[in-house]
Formats: sequence, C-alpha cells, structure tokens
Amino acid sequence: MPVPPGASHGASSGAAPARTARLITSESAQSVLKLAPDGRLPELHLDEDETSKKSDEEQGAAMNPLVLFGLLTLSVAMSVAMVLIDWSAPTTSRAEERARARAVIEERFFGGGSLNRTKPLEPYQELLRDAQREHFRGNIQKERELYRKVLDLLRAERAAGDRGLTGSLTNDRLLETQLLILLSEG
Repeated sequence: MPVPPGASHGASSGAAPARTARLITSESAQSVLKLAPDGRLPELHLDEDETSKKSDEEQGAAMNPLVLFGLLTLSVAMSVAMVLIDWSAPTTSRAEERARARAVIEERFFGGGSLNRTKPLEPYQELLRDAQREHFRGNIQKERELYRKVLDLLRAERAAGDRGLTGSLTNDRLLETQLLILLSEG
C-alpha cells in the first residue's frame, strides 16, 4: 500500500534522518579596516578649517568680561526695580476730585466756615452758593451752568483789570482750577 506524502512511516521503518537547513558561508572576506595596536577599531576625526577656528577664538575674545558683568548688573537692577516699584496709577476717582474741589470752593470763596459775615456776598459768590445748592438737589445741568457763569466772570475780570474777580490773581487762578475740575467730563 502506498504511503501518502507527509505521512510518517513510524519508527520501525528504516527511514533516512530528517533534513535540517544549515547556513554555508564562503570564505570570510578580509576587512579593509585595520585594528589599532590596542585591538580597538579606528576612530573618525573631522578636519576643521583654520578660518573657523580663528572666528571662534575672535568671538570669545571680543566680549569683554566687564561688559558681561555690566549687563548682568543692569538686568538684576531692572528686575529688582520691577518688583519693588508700584507702577499703578493714583487711585483718586473723579468723584473724589470733584468733592475736594467743591470743598475748596466753599471754604475759600463763599465763606463756608464763617458764620459772622458782615458784608454781603459778591455776585460770583452767590452763583457759587447757588451751584452748590443745585448739586445737592441733583440738578447737575443747572450746577454746571452756574459754574460756567462764574468762569466767564473770572475771565472777563482778568481781561479788564489786574485786581481779579476775587481780589487776588492767585485766588482767581485757584478758583478757575477748581471750576475746571468740576466742569470736566467723565
């Protein structure tokens, strides 16, 4: 009876031993690399141009150590300044500034502190007092209108003579400054 391919015959049949694959190499080729006397492979070294060596040396010599120290010191000083200095703007609000201007006007220009007034109020003082009343009533338009009238009187009096509206050019300038604060937008 014929045996199909791939079937084993059993151990008793006198079959040939199994074939295994082996690598057969030809003669080993001689290497072109020569070993160093200590048995190591040779190392690669790059040749550099003389010009590139000189430029590296020149760059190192060009930066003076004092310049480097100066730059480092400046950097540290600027860092400390940025940490310690308060860079925020003053926090006075427009409302606080206007309240101060009203207080100055009341105190200096229509006798807010003196109860014993013997002489009558000047026309500009009456306008200032009326403007203050309008402010407390909440009539901002009328208040600003009265301040503009006082400002017009100040400027007209300055052009007419050297006495000023309040009797002193210094007081006129102070009053004008306070009125401009009160009339400013914002």
